[in-house]
Amino acid sequence: MTWRAYTGDDNTVYSIKIDESNARAAIAGGTAAPLCPVRTANSPVLPCGTRKRYVNTYNSALPTQRRKFYIGDPTLVATISAPGTTITAENYPGAGDTAGTNVTWVVSSYRGEKRRIPPAYTATDTGLTDGTAGQ
Repeated sequence: MTWRAYTGDDNTVYSIKIDESNARAAIAGGTAAPLCPVRTANSPVLPCGTRKRYVNTYNSALPTQRRKFYIGDPTLVATISAPGTTITAENYPGAGDTAGTNVTWVVSSYRGEKRRIPPAYTATDTGLTDGTAGQ
């Protein structure tokens, strides 16, 4: 596990704890930039209620093997969500828990960032007759 930078859709940089082999993964044939870059500042942790953007993948050599990769750098979204994109990442550790070898993971789907944001304090009451006073 390692702490990495995650840039939200609002361009705020957060610190996330993530598996190191997943964080070091990179888009095949593209820049060697990792999907989750190394932190360069002491950023706050990701707020509760935020779901990170990610891609679902499968191993090109063993299609039944699936894996999820979080995308910490929003500039990679356009490239990684294109049809036929592949990711180069370390395979799962082998016997004796040794480091795996790099394999190709095929992107099967992309999911964007989601946030649960409370309404503003000055938000009006819904107007439903539920017996409660307005805010």
